[in-house]
Amino acid sequence: MPGSSVHPGRTARIVGRRYLLHGPGFTYCITTVVLILGAINGQNNLLFAIFGLAAGGLIISGILSGANLMGVRVERLPPRDGAVGGTAGLRYRVHNANRWMPALSLLVEEPDLPRRSGQRLAAACGFVAVVRAGGSCIVEARHACLARGPVRLGRFRVTSTFPFGVTRKSVELDDAQELLVLPRAAVVVGDPLQVSRGERWAPSVAKVSREGDEFHALREYATGDPLRSVAWRASARAEPLLVRVDATRRAGRVLIAFDASDDRATQERIISAAAGLCLHAQRTGRDFALAGPGSAVLVGFGSGPSHVRASLRALATWTQGTPSSSGAAARDRHALRISIVEGDRPLGGGEGGIVVGVDAAATFSHEAPDSPPEAAT
Repeated sequence: MPGSSVHPGRTARIVGRRYLLHGPGFTYCITTVVLILGAINGQNNLLFAIFGLAAGGLIISGILSGANLMGVRVERLPPRDGAVGGTAGLRYRVHNANRWMPALSLLVEEPDLPRRSGQRLAAACGFVAVVRAGGSCIVEARHACLARGPVRLGRFRVTSTFPFGVTRKSVELDDAQELLVLPRAAVVVGDPLQVSRGERWAPSVAKVSREGDEFHALREYATGDPLRSVAWRASARAEPLLVRVDATRRAGRVLIAFDASDDRATQERIISAAAGLCLHAQRTGRDFALAGPGSAVLVGFGSGPSHVRASLRALATWTQGTPSSSGAAARDRHALRISIVEGDRPLGGGEGGIVVGVDAAATFSHEAPDSPPEAAT
């Protein structure tokens, strides 16, 4: 917000200042040259006067645009991860160290970001109309996320064409940081974790809950406990009022494993389906782990938003090492597998457990992203 009283923190290092040639400025200069040539050839005093105004405007624009950026200090705030199909917001804190002159019409951009990111992020820019003298504001640029993976942030620049739009002055800054573009989370159709081959989950561990379906223990009544949880018969035999503590069944633990594919589009669909399963497992209250090709564990068992985020980040940074032989995985519809886990060990099909082959084409929808990964943070 312009004019806010946010104090600047660590500022990016300034690596250069320069004037940039742009279309309006080039047209203005050509028009000025035509004016002086016409004035000389025709010896017309009006043309000489117009040329003087044009030349004066060029000089004033150059001086004011330089002074406009002389006291500008910029800090790129820690970036937040984005997801394919969404946007990643890069935020900058702009501080104007000038004592008297405000900074006007500032554009913050990273023009080389698409090339540096391997086309994972599209180009975008942030604009702030005015930063008062001695004040600060935060500006954000929303970059479209095109592909998953890490993005290294380096140089960026602040430009201004104030006051007349004739000259474009820029300040280039350097601040090395990194963000991750998370995979698109496919929409899970139905509940592939619940039923497969006519079998349901193996027996699971019970957890304590106020509203469960199995008796767990008795405890003394505490303020706020519902009256329906009071164990009246047990309380009649004892002096303190006792409350029934029940237990609920916790859904089985899930091992989500995916295979590698020689075909890049197929591999991205598999990664997207795995991300969708991670979010689906969290929403349905299941502990889950994530494994890559060859059953290499990427993320151990866990639950909760932080565990989901760790799983999505592992999927975002996963790269295929050795291509699969003869592209077998590219033709296998069941390149994503789910294993039910009881205790601390995975149950294979030969040990009475359930290993589910998931059709990444039929079980998921890849047209629209699932709940944004930010919601799982």
